Amino acid sequence: AAALEDAKAVTKATRHEARAKRKEGKRFKARQKALFAKSGVRIAGTPLLVMKETAAEFERDAAFISEGGTIEAQRLRSGAGMEKRMGKSAYRAGMWGAGSTLLTGAGTMGMYGWERGWFNKKYKSTPRGYGRSGGKFIKLAGY
Repeated sequence: AAALEDAKAVTKATRHEARAKRKEGKRFKARQKALFAKSGVRIAGTPLLVMKETAAEFERDAAFISEGGTIEAQRLRSGAGMEKRMGKSAYRAGMWGAGSTLLTGAGTMGMYGWERGWFNKKYKSTPRGYGRSGGKFIKLAGY
């Protein structure tokens, strides 16, 4: 979510910068025109070409600003998508791990119960450290 918000902010800032560059170009072109007129030069021929070239340079700069911002915003959106996919993958891995742990625990308990005779009343296991003698449990020496 943060990366998507950053992408929106970059897009907004880029639009503002490009708009400012175009305004700067218009002001510069107007100043150029005023200076040509003040000096008595007719706005035709070479002065007109100079003004057109100036306007084209400012427009080119604004286009570069826009393109750079678009690329940066796209990079941020792409990163956000990657992070989202990684989060989903980590969630699934966690769920599989939890399920695996649960099944392992259930299997361990099942084996423990089987050894203790919980599931088969005819079969009675001998507790550790004990032996059987005449159907009764007796404590073994050394335990």
